[in-house]
Amino acid sequence: MTTTASQNENLTVSRDELAVYDRQIRLWGMEAQNKLRNAKVLLIGGTQLGAEVAKTMSLAGVDEMHLVDHRIVDTDDIGANFLYNALVDNTKLTKWAAGYEFLYNLNRNVKLVVNEEDLLAKSADDIEEYVRQFTIVIVLDESYERTVKINEICHKHQIRFIAGSIFGWVGYAFLDFDGHRFLTKVQDPSQELLSVDESKGEANKPAGKVVDLEEEDRFEPKTFSYPSFVEAFNSDFSSKKVIRKCKRVVPPSYFLVKSMLRASKENVFTGDETKDIERLTDIWQQEVVAGNHTIEMQTVKPEKFDHLFGPDFAPTAACVGGMIGQEAIKTISEGKMPIRNLFIYSALDTSEYVGRGNLTTEYQEFVLLDETRRIDYRACTFNCRPVVSDDRLAELLNETKTIKYDIIGGYPESELSQIRTVPNQNCPEAELFVSELSRIRTAPNQNYSISMLTA
Repeated sequence: MTTTASQNENLTVSRDELAVYDRQIRLWGMEAQNKLRNAKVLLIGGTQLGAEVAKTMSLAGVDEMHLVDHRIVDTDDIGANFLYNALVDNTKLTKWAAGYEFLYNLNRNVKLVVNEEDLLAKSADDIEEYVRQFTIVIVLDESYERTVKINEICHKHQIRFIAGSIFGWVGYAFLDFDGHRFLTKVQDPSQELLSVDESKGEANKPAGKVVDLEEEDRFEPKTFSYPSFVEAFNSDFSSKKVIRKCKRVVPPSYFLVKSMLRASKENVFTGDETKDIERLTDIWQQEVVAGNHTIEMQTVKPEKFDHLFGPDFAPTAACVGGMIGQEAIKTISEGKMPIRNLFIYSALDTSEYVGRGNLTTEYQEFVLLDETRRIDYRACTFNCRPVVSDDRLAELLNETKTIKYDIIGGYPESELSQIRTVPNQNCPEAELFVSELSRIRTAPNQNYSISMLTA
């Protein structure tokens, strides 16, 4: 009989572990750390993206990580995966076996189990029996069909599930936390909601109302539903309501990811990059038209499609991997609500997308949440357009009625300090923004732009 995660012994953080995790306990509390301490993580895919996620989960202090990958390290992996010891001939080892020593020394409180079997090649019954012991299942850089196969099992048993892939310079993360609880902000009925005057695009505060920004927000646990992987990436854009607003809601990067997944599903790639780009272009054009977009409005055109093939761009893997790790910690600790349910990052046009993948069934709720969050978090919403100069930044800030920030490397320290202290940062985007900002301020080379976006 398989032991499920809920049947595990309740472990608590020891005195020695308390010293190791002191800083993060101050951030999310002892209760959250104890939940992480009892978590068993299944991580499939020892790729560059897998290394980023494994590092984050190890430092978070989970109880066990089961690392699954049957493939042998190839020459393309060497130098790209920071888990590997350059002094060892890694080409004779499987991917996770090659990275075991690094992860073991990173946090010896975490039990590591390396599984060198091709788990996803097994029958659905065998996979189901195996995965039910885990708190969360994370599948990275797998094919469309194999990802669907294990997501259906996890969705059936409401096992937390994350999938992600890197396609050269573009990457995505899909989250399925169906049936799980998260802390949501309790709306005070005595406080009138801000209203939006769509004709002016301004947020209007009711007259005579005083809002105390220092008053602590109250949160309560709430269960949410999530669509499956198939539902998220097979939206029907033919609805009249969806057609009218599709161009505004669905980002161009969505079609890049959808096209790569469809190419994987239909098994059209041959290994000849020139022919593969031609086939991908045909699929991409079909997806763009089906999504009520035009080819002209796409920010990435076929002449850049060679950037969707290997080698994977390390900053893209770091960005997507960091997001996956962050959201995994949130759902394990049952903290504030994670992303629902899709994250896309494109280094080709410096854009990020956070929002719903299944726009068809929940589209109206998606739009409502979008408007509410832009009002409630008006001091920390971010613009997704790439910035090329300080002058352009000034133009963008003048264009909008709400406060939006685009950060460029080398921006004055005083301005960065003001952004770090914006009011009301109780949202995932603001948390990510502050962590990214800290990294930018200490990076040796700041000659790049980072743009954040709330859906």
